[in-house]
Amino acid sequence: MLVRLATLVLCIAALSACGTADPDSGDDDARTDAADGSGADATPDATADANADAGVDAAPDTEPDDATACTTNACPCDAPADCDSGFCVQNGDAGRVCADPCGDGCDDASRCVTLDVAGTPTALCLPAAYPYCAACEDDVECGGFGSCIALADGTACATTCGADDPCPTGATCTTTTTDAGDVELCVPDAGQCTDCIDPDGDGYGVGPGCAGADCNEEDDTIHAGAAELCDGVDNDCDERVDEDFNLARDPNNCLRCGNVCTVANGVAGCNLGQCTVARCNEGFGNCNGVVEDGCEEDLTSEDFCGVCAAGSDRPGDTCGTCGSGAFACQEDGSVACEGDLEDAAFNACGGCAVLAAAPGDPCPDGGEWRCDGEESLVCVVPGEVIVTTVDDAIVDDNACSLRELILAANTGVEVDTCGVAGPDDVVRFATADATITLALVGAGEDEGRTGDLDVRVPLTIEANGATRIDGASLDRIFDVHAGGALTLIGLTLEGGVARGDAGSLDRGGVAAGAGGAIRSVGPVRLTDCSVRGSAAEGGAGGVDTR
Repeated sequence: MLVRLATLVLCIAALSACGTADPDSGDDDARTDAADGSGADATPDATADANADAGVDAAPDTEPDDATACTTNACPCDAPADCDSGFCVQNGDAGRVCADPCGDGCDDASRCVTLDVAGTPTALCLPAAYPYCAACEDDVECGGFGSCIALADGTACATTCGADDPCPTGATCTTTTTDAGDVELCVPDAGQCTDCIDPDGDGYGVGPGCAGADCNEEDDTIHAGAAELCDGVDNDCDERVDEDFNLARDPNNCLRCGNVCTVANGVAGCNLGQCTVARCNEGFGNCNGVVEDGCEEDLTSEDFCGVCAAGSDRPGDTCGTCGSGAFACQEDGSVACEGDLEDAAFNACGGCAVLAAAPGDPCPDGGEWRCDGEESLVCVVPGEVIVTTVDDAIVDDNACSLRELILAANTGVEVDTCGVAGPDDVVRFATADATITLALVGAGEDEGRTGDLDVRVPLTIEANGATRIDGASLDRIFDVHAGGALTLIGLTLEGGVARGDAGSLDRGGVAAGAGGAIRSVGPVRLTDCSVRGSAAEGGAGGVDTR
């Protein structure tokens, strides 16, 4: 029966020294002739053979009783003194035999076995029949010296042991259950007879003869102490994978093994698993902050001052008011704007464009040039006042809005660039097909600064193409007061709304508002106009002339 060992404890079995032979207990009786009892040798050859088998002197009885006995390797013995080597050891069930040290090698009939002799591991030549760790399939193959047991490297003979029968070095006398019951057997401390179980031949595996542990016997490059690679494998058998690599910081393995970061004209880095530009080579810069194109700019070129320019500023680029200055390199490598003319760079209308004439200069048809905003001029002929912006605003911007023009007409004072329109003048628009949307909130105000457009003087307004005025549902569009008159030509009015008593001053401020597009207490004339999408709570959602 094969015996499987679950746990083997490494220890060195102590072997008691062989006893000392009794000098008075010679084997003379074994040397006398048993046939006639005379003490003479009747058959010398037979006696010699018997004596040889018994381990005593094979010489005929004619020699003295103390003639030389068998004292060499494998001869039977009772004590160390019986052997030339001084070693008398137990050879399994065969009894004690003389054993020579293995230092000069063993003969073909012996094998070298290390035994613990008086506490000292000693390599001795024992007869080859001694079966410890010999391969076996059953107890019979162990020759009566022990039992065939299962070990890590297969089945092998475990020889019997005891106080006078020590185990080889590296084995421990262990009580083992066999078919014959519990038996004391020499069991290898390593649980195997082979010095190293190493299927892949790399010198690493299981056993005292191995250089170390091996966690993959199918790959001879994987074993304890091997260099750890970044490959998702435990190369050095320490139960950790890729532990020598920081995938969050390693530019050669950024985020994952084999992901190599590269940077044109610079050195790559890795930060939290993302490739970065660690630094640029001298003379180059990562001016756009993009990793993919690396250090893309040659800072030694005329476009730079040795460093990346702030924003898009480059030496020679225009800067300052109306582009009157230019960026230039400074001593610290930065760029700065030089030569800025500031306010002196503005044209007469407050803009940057080069004007074809000066405001006030004469223009065709007897008119004069007026600012059309900050960047252009408009020719205003006698009898015309021009609205130059579609914005509904009162602001000093060298542009004339419709609200500013009406305010100038009501007060008789120019507002911004708006001339004062007289009763015989026509208000026209510089921009064709423009839409003017009322934007200054404040219904109920009657000076024309917010809400509707308050008209207090006679006024004629003519469209330029499809000119449209949108009340944006803030208030009615026009409120014509006493003394005022309104003539509209070709305009479209829409989106006017009259709520509550807004604009109803003549009704004591309590009546519901009327005239969603126009409320007038003076003359109103509409020619080729369209009034739509307007409403009033007091009636006359379009035009109220009551």
